[in-house]
Amino acid sequence: MAVESPSPPDGNVKRAAIGRSSPDGLTQRERQFVSVFVALGESSAGEAARRCGYSYPDRTGPRILKRAVIQAELKRKRKVIEAMSEVTVAKTVQELALSAFADIRKLFRESKPSDSDLDALVPGRKLYEMIPVAELPEDIARAVSEVTVESMADGLILKTKVKLNSKLEALDKIMRHLGGYAKDKDVRVTLSYEAMTPEQRAEERMRIAERLAEVKAQTRGAPTGSTIQ
Repeated sequence: MAVESPSPPDGNVKRAAIGRSSPDGLTQRERQFVSVFVALGESSAGEAARRCGYSYPDRTGPRILKRAVIQAELKRKRKVIEAMSEVTVAKTVQELALSAFADIRKLFRESKPSDSDLDALVPGRKLYEMIPVAELPEDIARAVSEVTVESMADGLILKTKVKLNSKLEALDKIMRHLGGYAKDKDVRVTLSYEAMTPEQRAEERMRIAERLAEVKAQTRGAPTGSTIQ
């Protein structure tokens, strides 16, 4: 009697023969995973796995990302994007650095007091004005994300607001690119079981079950009196 073996679950990182007829060895879902991961700015393998319908995405995504065929497809995607847009990793990091290390003082310059400026009467006090956007230094101008101008009906400008790109976001992306955070380690936030979502609880149960299985396997093969790490 022929017995049909079940196909591996979505979250299984082992290769399945089914759906791997393409020359690069990728399934349609894995190819979609790479595309979504790139579209997310390569920021979250877990979110990419979730959008592609994988089970336990927060665990499965990073595992899939480590596969050699996935890394090869990711490298190919990057080259295509660079060729189409003439954007390179080095240029992108340089642009991020402008926002990460932008000096807000460069938005202003010392101004000459007018007859109506009472502050000019205070000895030693300097007056400053915001530099017109068109005259901003190149490095600070490229760190600006938004300019809002409030004016009267006759065109008289009352107020100009300038918003810079988020320094923290830029620094975070640079740190991730340079490997400033712990490499190849899961950064876990300790939550009480009650505070976890159903999906987080399922992942936690799976993690505990895997660890127990490892301990049992070590115990069976360990001599009496030995210590299990």
